[in-house]
Amino acid sequence: MTALFADVAGSTTLTSRLDPEDVVEIVGGAVRQFCEVVESFGGVVKDLAGDGILALFGTPYAHEDDPERAVLAGLEIQRVMALHAENVAEATGVDDFGVRVGIETGPVVIGLVGGGSHRETGATGDAVNVAARLQSLADPGTVLVGPETRHELGDRISWGPGRPLELKGVSGSVEAAVALGRNTGASPPDVPLVARHDEMRLLTDAIERLKEGAGHTVFVVGEAGIGKSRLLAEAHERARRAGVTWIEGRCDPLEASEPFAGLRDLIRSAGSPVAVEGDTGTILRRLGGG
Repeated sequence: MTALFADVAGSTTLTSRLDPEDVVEIVGGAVRQFCEVVESFGGVVKDLAGDGILALFGTPYAHEDDPERAVLAGLEIQRVMALHAENVAEATGVDDFGVRVGIETGPVVIGLVGGGSHRETGATGDAVNVAARLQSLADPGTVLVGPETRHELGDRISWGPGRPLELKGVSGSVEAAVALGRNTGASPPDVPLVARHDEMRLLTDAIERLKEGAGHTVFVVGEAGIGKSRLLAEAHERARRAGVTWIEGRCDPLEASEPFAGLRDLIRSAGSPVAVEGDTGTILRRLGGG
């Protein structure tokens, strides 16, 4: 699972300068928005702790992109909290309101803890501990991410410089980095394509036949990490050299509930007005249009 800790920084300053009722409203509003963002990205809020939360991505249902969902949720929390901080500063004059977020991925055990009349579901594992430590060391307004999550995501996220950190209770240093945003321009490394001669021949033949007006459907299927993206990047380059226009649409799991999301992305990538024939007639759409 991927654990996310989010915590309000500067709550002590708020407590010393404002009435308790105002602090509850400000901090409570922030935590409410934490929860809403986490749930919108498919996560579960495991614990509430006054001015912070622990959220888990990967329970009760696992997604193939849980680490990415967690990081995107952390970035969205910071975006929403920047607006919240502006409102707090305008209403109270307190201008050091901020939020720290820490994230890490790893095995997590979920089970009942407690005793007597008080029992609840607890989450235990290094990922939870590291995420909590990272959150406490993050600068307000940032999302500090641990090495396991960074390894899972690679260049799908843009990263700040690595920070070797000594974390309490963790042996050795942990190389963390600040998540800067989703890297929509990510591409496979510029290295030679190895041992894909048969697959590349089939794709090259399809490109050549396409130039002659013969359409084809090609499925590239395989487990994660075996080089599908690298193979398609090579096919893209060969199509470009052959003078074939390449348009690309992605079916993002986060847009699973949005009708025609993949088709919309495909049309946008065309870069010009596109006519799509369907059962409901001809649909004309222009980039940036409705």
